[in-house]
Amino acid sequence: SIGAALGMSVASDYKKEFDRQHIAVIGDGSMTAGMSFEALNQAGALRNNMIVVLNDNCMSIDPNVGALKEYLTDITTSRTYNKVRDELWNVLGKLSKFGPNPQQIARKVEAAMKATLLKQSNLFEALNFRYFGPVDGHDVQHLVAVLNDLKSIPGPKLLHCVTVKGKGYALAEKDQT
Repeated sequence: SIGAALGMSVASDYKKEFDRQHIAVIGDGSMTAGMSFEALNQAGALRNNMIVVLNDNCMSIDPNVGALKEYLTDITTSRTYNKVRDELWNVLGKLSKFGPNPQQIARKVEAAMKATLLKQSNLFEALNFRYFGPVDGHDVQHLVAVLNDLKSIPGPKLLHCVTVKGKGYALAEKDQT
């Protein structure tokens, strides 16, 4: 799905349709395939507008949901945050002629903050994808709001949705195999 969305994104760029967004939905099991990582790597290098929705339905030792993570997702997908971030990024780029590249320093600070807040390093950020989440994949209203916010952010983005297999059907929730 990621490779197909990337292909459509490249075609849109070729046709000068830069405002288009392309969405790929992929499960956590499929994310381990080599083709998925190849497509992520290429998409990150090209920096085309696309959203990858990662449906993470595996059993986790620690719950990945909580008010703080939802709050941070709401902030990082907001238009105001991203406008300020982009303007600051441009200013830092202009300052690079005065010494060490401030954008590189800012990128390292941002990565360190995210790693601290998420208590993990982020593979997707390393592949030049903006990472958002995790979010509750069963909260449709919140998902629609987040996806609408993500549309206005340029470049490749990954939305991490945590779901439960068979949600709402007791037999399926009980036996998720």
